[in-house]
Amino acid sequence: MKESTKGLTIQSKKNVPLETVISNNSKTFAESKYSTQLSCALNKIVNAKNLRICDIIRDSSLSTQYTYEIFRGDKKNPSRDVVLSLCIGMHLIPEEADRLMLVTGYAQLYNKNLRDFIIFDGLEHDRSISQINSTLFEHGLQPLSKVKGDYVK
Repeated sequence: MKESTKGLTIQSKKNVPLETVISNNSKTFAESKYSTQLSCALNKIVNAKNLRICDIIRDSSLSTQYTYEIFRGDKKNPSRDVVLSLCIGMHLIPEEADRLMLVTGYAQLYNKNLRDFIIFDGLEHDRSISQINSTLFEHGLQPLSKVKGDYVK
């Protein structure tokens, strides 16, 4: 049975030896289940919204091969920017994007951070990744994932 977050916190506060907690809770700790969880979450969104992966690829500006690897769960831990690019490509609203961020273990969009706010605003108003990247660039901020050939930089 998997231990709850609260249960793990209590064990730590009670000073249970770290190795004991780890060995007793091996099913709780996922080495890298985020990629599998992300893949499942992405495919649920695709099915629920009746999306086509080829459209997501086009609208996210990610490479074809890389995107399919993510959707299959083959790509381990895509970056936060890649996940945000997928959110844009799937035309998610900010609340949906935040739920996907939770699945990946990445921070949700934080509106007091200018870069995150620009991305949030882009999602809120269904702006293209090109429009969002232009706005980020205008403010001297790092754009979302760039694609070169079949690889994501």
